[in-house]
Amino acid sequence: MLVSPLPGVDRKHLHKTLGAVRDKVSNLHSSGPHDYYERLLAYLDWATDAVDRLDSLISSADLDRLVLTKRYEQLLSGLDNFTIGTTQRLVNQLVTAELR
Repeated sequence: MLVSPLPGVDRKHLHKTLGAVRDKVSNLHSSGPHDYYERLLAYLDWATDAVDRLDSLISSADLDRLVLTKRYEQLLSGLDNFTIGTTQRLVNQLVTAELR
């Protein structure tokens, strides 16, 4: 996937940072928490960290496409409502889809 570096960004640093963000999400996907709520919180933590690391390196459009997706917004906005037992499976499926 192509990203648009901001002017003046060192490409080696960008490559290293993107790799670290990718590795963290890959590890979260494959061996992160199994409890749906802990998994959701871990995903949101990853997204916050990814934005913190990348917002000075790539365009905001790339951040929106890669991290701050529509599904991210839905999960974040429903955070308080996800303690109801019937939504556990759905939340887990949405988080898994985002991590992929």
